[in-house]
Amino acid sequence: MTTGHVNSEPGTGGTDRRSCWSCDGDVDLRAAFCHQCGVIQPPLPTDHFTGLGLPRRYDLGQEDLECQYFGFQRSFHPDRFAAKSPREQAISMEYASNINDAYETLKDPLLRAEYLLRLSGREIAGSDSQTIEDAGLLMEVMELGEAISEADTEERIAALIERTAAEVGASEIALGVMFADNDLDRAANLALRLRYMSKLGRDARRRAAGLRGS
Repeated sequence: MTTGHVNSEPGTGGTDRRSCWSCDGDVDLRAAFCHQCGVIQPPLPTDHFTGLGLPRRYDLGQEDLECQYFGFQRSFHPDRFAAKSPREQAISMEYASNINDAYETLKDPLLRAEYLLRLSGREIAGSDSQTIEDAGLLMEVMELGEAISEADTEERIAALIERTAAEVGASEIALGVMFADNDLDRAANLALRLRYMSKLGRDARRRAAGLRGS
């Protein structure tokens, strides 16, 4: 069995072709299957957007995302390769895992924002275990957290759930604008806000469940 290798296209200086690991035929780097023998080729490193055939942007339609996800899953699901060689089965499982990882990341607005920022070489400042540097956001988070922990009626906690949901929605809309404008500094700040408002929303819903059960 031959091992696939990348070939440089004559006259281009590029590496946009590789050899098939099974028949040693030329395969376009973008192709998942050999043009000559039809055997599945190992996936190459790529980002989640490219992996699902989607544009690299924050505003993604849920319908488009799911259409691409299920389409790729049908093509690479391990069940389709159950009768193939062990290597083909392993490659299909790798594709399926990559596709699932991409979908789980891109379907979540916060994870999608954080991923886009990482692709641009940025990390969101702060975490659950670190102090928030934005004094205004820190105060807001502390006050909301205190209000949630002290809410003693379903009406009060319902109002806090509505408030955090509104903050989450506003942050997601604003992130779309910031990414479209390539304003990554403000996008990073908004992603941090979205992270904490999402967490406060989860805390509020847990508090509501506790009040209903008491």
